[in-house]
Amino acid sequence: MLSPGEKDSFLSGEVFVRMAHVYRDDDQFQAMRTSAQGLLCVLSGSGQLMCNDQELILHKDQYFRYTPGMRLHWSADKVCLLRFTVKGSRAAKRLDQAQILAARVNHMPAMTSRLLMQRMQQIIDGQQRLSRSFPIAFAWEIIDSLSTPVYEAIDHALIIKELIEESFHQNIHINELASRLDVDRSTLFRQFKKRFGQSPKAFLDQLRFTQAQRLLLESKLSITAIAAQSGFNDPEHFSRRFRSEFGMQPSQWRNKH
Repeated sequence: MLSPGEKDSFLSGEVFVRMAHVYRDDDQFQAMRTSAQGLLCVLSGSGQLMCNDQELILHKDQYFRYTPGMRLHWSADKVCLLRFTVKGSRAAKRLDQAQILAARVNHMPAMTSRLLMQRMQQIIDGQQRLSRSFPIAFAWEIIDSLSTPVYEAIDHALIIKELIEESFHQNIHINELASRLDVDRSTLFRQFKKRFGQSPKAFLDQLRFTQAQRLLLESKLSITAIAAQSGFNDPEHFSRRFRSEFGMQPSQWRNKH
């Protein structure tokens, strides 16, 4: 167990890091509902991560970013896994800006892998004093090494696409996503349409209607429940939008298909 981190005074408490555990061999952990952003970094071996109902296999030099509200269960044999959380009002924004993508298996750059192994060996050998400031410094070293170098252009369109795919079923707005990346809406619209041939809003609607059609076909859920699970808070608004898109009410579409 590494010592907990305090708030990072340089960021005025908007972002701070708390180290959690180094898991070894057959250690396991389970989170019924995560309350913060965080990273799982595999230092050696491989293991199984259950994220919500999805099974993922993480190998050496891979990492996974989790977000609030996820159900996680990690199990492995002969593996070393580093986990730490990043909290604060701007934590998600900082990780988004670093292009550290959530809810997917990512590959560490070679420099990150070397950094992790070097620091962990220093801890094992007793060369690194585990002060209260160490977790903060160590975690930001990792985040910086995972980030796209400043001289590379940030692909805002791709980041927004990933964010929409991860959370289209939630109550999200394109303006809020643009704000998280510090890019204005009109610039994002132009970049996204040039890259993917449609606006971010059209892409969001496409995912939501695809989800709604799937639930109408494959489940016996009520229209209200389907609307909620497809990202529409108001079932009446959902029905109006659905009829405008497909020429009939959701219940009629379900009966027809």
